Amino acid sequence: EDYARAAAALLRPGGLLLGLFFCHGDPGGPPYGATTAEIDARFAERFTALHQEVPGDSVPPRAGQEYLVLLRRDDHPV
Repeated sequence: EDYARAAAALLRPGGLLLGLFFCHGDPGGPPYGATTAEIDARFAERFTALHQEVPGDSVPPRAGQEYLVLLRRDDHPV
């Protein structure tokens, strides 16, 4: 939540954020993981998702565990 809030504060309305998140199921961290649903929910209040995908060209140890998202900051107060 802190990261989504900080990203929204740093970007002007209409600004773009491209994120590549590591969505692994390993306990603890670092790196700390998250589910795609958790990432979507954390950014939904302040951003509109323009593109979302699980990349097909990740390095083998991360294959199927990365989530690429292009977000546009909404035009409402942060």
